[in-house]
This record gives sequence, structure tokens and C-alpha cells, in this order.
Amino acid sequence: MSALPRILLVEGAPDELRLALSGLSDTGLVRQTAIVKDQGEALDFLHARGPFRRQASELPAVVVVGPGIGSPDALSLLEQVRADPALCRIPVVIVAFAPDPDVVRSAYALGANSVVSRHTDISVHVERYAALALFWGWANEPPPGCLLQPKSERRLT
Repeated sequence: MSALPRILLVEGAPDELRLALSGLSDTGLVRQTAIVKDQGEALDFLHARGPFRRQASELPAVVVVGPGIGSPDALSLLEQVRADPALCRIPVVIVAFAPDPDVVRSAYALGANSVVSRHTDISVHVERYAALALFWGWANEPPPGCLLQPKSERRLT
């Protein structure tokens, strides 16, 4: 991968990862997506340490935490990202299996930008990933320090 990814996808469940990548492929952003399997790898990636060492100082435009991570780990990752001055502005989206109201409240209290329910209909779930990518990867203006192509270069493929 030649450029820093726009999307950091945190997903440890192979079936969920396959569905997420299916949705992202419809948007042209699958090649601009980095995939890590858990909270520890996500933090290593964001801090460019260990196997994710790189020269680039820019951060992805969004972190998407998939449902295979589980609500406790997703909330813990969100809390660590928000507590870190170098990472706190990165948008974080949590995709959760039928999130209960307490998880939704906690996620927003910790600073989640979005909480998305994993739909039971697989085709709808894939479409939700495509919608997330279109908004967070193309339409949204990420905070300073996050990767962003000039508007003239943005287009759907």
C-alpha cells in the first residue's frame, strides 16, 4: 500500500471482515483500508509502532470498529483514542451487534462519532459499510492531521 489508508478497520471476526470488505469494495476505498484484528493492533497502527512503523505523520480519516471486536473492547479502544491528544480528533465509528441502550449511551459519552447496528440481513449490512465508507471516507472533511485527498481528486470509482 503506497499511501496511508483513509480507513482503519478494526475487525477480528473473519466473517464480519469479509462482509465489511464487500461493502467497502463498492466504494473504491477497499484498497485504502488498513485492517487490524484487535484493540492492541489498532493502537499500534495509530501510533505507528511495531509492525506498523511508518514515516507518515498523518492519521486515517476514520477508525471503524467492527462488531467482531465486542462492545467492551470497542468502548475501551474508543476511550484510549479520545484520551490521547495525538489521536483524539480522529472520527471513530462503532458497528455493534444489536447494541443495547447502555452501550450506545456509553459510546457517545466517550466521544463516538457514530454507532451503527449490525443488520441481520447480510445485504443490508454490506450496504451499511458502503454508506459508512462513502460518508467518512469521501464526503466528510476529517480533522487536521488526518489523511485527505484534495477535493479535486475525490470521486467514486
